[in-house]
Amino acid sequence: MSFAQVLAELPMFTRSQRREISLRLLEIESTEAEMVDIAVCELSAAAGFAMLDAMEAEDNDS
Repeated sequence: MSFAQVLAELPMFTRSQRREISLRLLEIESTEAEMVDIAVCELSAAAGFAMLDAMEAEDNDS
């Protein structure tokens, strides 16, 4: 598959699939220490988004 074909296919993937591709690319290009930093950032972002989702759900319930 050519680079152009890969790029053309990306919009057809779901958001979570594109995120998984992004993480895999980072994994390929990163050192172990960088991957630890990325994991910490991922956990922090997930916690923040979970809090925002809960706040939004609470607003919708009112």
